[in-house]
Amino acid sequence: TIQFLNWYGDVFEKYLGMPLPGTDLRHEVLLNIVKRATGISDFGFANGNDESTVAEEGFRVLLKSLREEANLTTMGKIILRAVVTDSLKQRLELIQYAKDHPEI
Repeated sequence: TIQFLNWYGDVFEKYLGMPLPGTDLRHEVLLNIVKRATGISDFGFANGNDESTVAEEGFRVLLKSLREEANLTTMGKIILRAVVTDSLKQRLELIQYAKDHPEI
């Protein structure tokens, strides 16, 4: 059940010092998952302009806050990770589409 999953995730993190597989919300982990899933690696963060730097830093701060302050349950982390990775996939695909179709 969900209660057991939440309890197990807490115990796993407390005693092993690492997140339960499928619940890791670190920036680099999520980016790598999405890169592997899509085969695309340009998130638009490395464009050298202030907006891209602010976007990446904002993403890092958001994830840090979610990990450290949101007090998410294991199930909450699983759901949030799915939402974030889906959003990142959409970002990658949109950036790639814009690169492939410069006329837009």
